[in-house]
Amino acid sequence: MAVLSSRQRALYRFAWRRFGQLLPLVRYERRNLRAVYRPQFRELIQDDQVEWAAVEHKVHATLKLLQASPSLLHQLPSLYYHHHYIQAQADSHQAIKWNPQDPASASKLWATRHKKAQRAADGLAETVQRGVAKALQGLVEHAEKAERVMLGLNRVR
Repeated sequence: MAVLSSRQRALYRFAWRRFGQLLPLVRYERRNLRAVYRPQFRELIQDDQVEWAAVEHKVHATLKLLQASPSLLHQLPSLYYHHHYIQAQADSHQAIKWNPQDPASASKLWATRHKKAQRAADGLAETVQRGVAKALQGLVEHAEKAERVMLGLNRVR
């Protein structure tokens, strides 16, 4: 975002202060709601000719709508879904983002994630199987060596 003038910063802070007066939200819901509205607020204040009253009216109308329906308040952040593993880098911990233009995208991502997990599980099973086979082979070789030693000892007697 470009450098904001003091007037634009004041408008931006005003909007977020008003949003802070909403019903108490869980931290990730508040973060998601901010992520949904941040681009709209920035776009709204970019115009230097925008009146304070116009911004106040839009923010007030949005807040009235959200306060009128608490279920909407909790459903809206889910459109910009973030899993609570925020700093995780693994694929399985990344958020599956729903794209309104491609409704099947979430199910495609889930299917891809499921396939990767299956492959990883199969790879783990193969690794375990190889390890068990190697351990059994070592056990057989150890028994054969012990048997040869016993045979040699029997011959000496």
